[in-house]
Amino acid sequence: MNAKIKSAASKVLDRVRSDEHGFTLVELLVASAMSLVIVGAALSMLIVSVRDQPKVTSRADQAGRASTVSEQMVTELRQGVKVESVEASKVVFVTYVHSPACTSAQNPASPARQCRVTFSCATTGTCTRSVLNADGSGTARVSTLVTGISNPTEVFCYMPSSETGKCGTAKSAAGTTFVGIKLQFSNTEKRTTTTLENGATLRNATLSY
Repeated sequence: MNAKIKSAASKVLDRVRSDEHGFTLVELLVASAMSLVIVGAALSMLIVSVRDQPKVTSRADQAGRASTVSEQMVTELRQGVKVESVEASKVVFVTYVHSPACTSAQNPASPARQCRVTFSCATTGTCTRSVLNADGSGTARVSTLVTGISNPTEVFCYMPSSETGKCGTAKSAAGTTFVGIKLQFSNTEKRTTTTLENGATLRNATLSY
């Protein structure tokens, strides 16, 4: 009887031992190494993300500012009466501006008056807006529109142009009825370029107001 009990107990113990699972030292070492690799990769991505975040934010702010500036240019060009000078980096035109005087700060509540507006982009990548009286007199009121553009010498194009069927070099300033605007921002680190394109027809010039 005792022998039978011992035999049964032995079988139970053998079954229990066979059901027990564990890890060998080699398996633990491999798992630890893999964990270190994964954690290291995650930390590297986090560090790069934190380091680049200011640059990403700066570019986003810059692009947003460029979009606002582009819309401002388009609005004034639409109200344009005539174009007086046409270059790839600068356009001079007479348009309607809401301000107490052309050389004063803009005020939406003021009546619209004809002023001479110049959009000019320098090789430094900065574009400015200056305003004079319609006849060119007065002390110009100059403000910075946008900085950091990578195409200062090819911001503006015109129609009718000497390049048939597309916006390009104007045939003449007096005959210009459409001004195109292109603002580019280059990311030299990632070798990418962000481009914002817009344009406007000078409605008053077209209607001969």
